Amino acid sequence: MAEYNRSGSQISRMVRRALSLPLTMRRLSAHYGALRWRAAANVAVFPELGLAYNRIKKNANTSVLLLLQQMAQGKVDNRKDVKRKTGTLLDLSRDELRTLDRLHLFVVIRNPYSRVLSAFLDRFRNPDYRRRYGPFDLTPEGFGEFLVWLENGGMSRNGHWNYQRKRMILPLAAYDTVIRFENFREELVNMLNARDLNIPEDCLQELFPADRDKRTSASKKLEQYYNAEKRDRVARLYAVDFKELGYPVAFPGKVIDT
Repeated sequence: MAEYNRSGSQISRMVRRALSLPLTMRRLSAHYGALRWRAAANVAVFPELGLAYNRIKKNANTSVLLLLQQMAQGKVDNRKDVKRKTGTLLDLSRDELRTLDRLHLFVVIRNPYSRVLSAFLDRFRNPDYRRRYGPFDLTPEGFGEFLVWLENGGMSRNGHWNYQRKRMILPLAAYDTVIRFENFREELVNMLNARDLNIPEDCLQELFPADRDKRTSASKKLEQYYNAEKRDRVARLYAVDFKELGYPVAFPGKVIDT
C-alpha cells in the first residue's frame, strides 16, 4: 500500500478515495459480490500480512489493530494513531485491488448481551458521552434506563452499541474466518498460525497497554446488571444480530424474574 495512505493528511486521503471510488467499487463488487458499501471503510487492510480485518466497535477492535500493526511494522502506536494510520479497502491502489484474493478477510463478532453492556460501562465513564447521550449511572438501574433510551431511538446514535451487522461488509458466511469474542485469543492465534504468520511472543495475554483503560469485564457482570426485563428488551432490540450472527437468544447466565 502506498505510504501516503499511512502518513498523509486525512484530507488528502479523503480526496484520493473520492477520485478512485468508481474503480474501487467495481473491483470490490467483482470480487466480493453483494456487499454493504457503507461498511467498506470499516475493513482495515494489511497487505504485508495478507489480511483484511472487518472492524466492529466493542469487539476487541483496537487490540486487533495494534497486534496486526506490530506484526506488520514491528511497532505499536497508541490506539488513536493506529485507527488513523491504518489503511482500509477504500485506500487500496489499483494493483492491490487486482489482488484482493490474496487478502484473508476476517471479523470478530460478540454476543449482543455482553456487547451492549460493555458499550454502556465503557462509554458512559466518559463525561462527553454523558453530556451527549444522557447522564446514565453506571449501575444496573442506569443500564436499564439506557436500554429504554435505545428502544426509543438511541440505537442508531453511536456505533459502539448499534448493530454489529451494520458494520459488516458481507454476510457472516462470506468471511474467510469468523472469530467469536468469547474465544477471542484462541481463535485469533489459530487463524494467524494457520497462515504461517509470526505472532509476537505472549501476544494477547491481556489487552495492549494503550487499550487497558477500555476493559469493562462485561461478560463477568451479566448476572449483576441483567434481570428478566432487561434480557427481554435486549433480545428484542438486537434480534437482527442474534439471528444473523448465530448467537442463541437464550441468556448466558441466570436472571431474576421481575
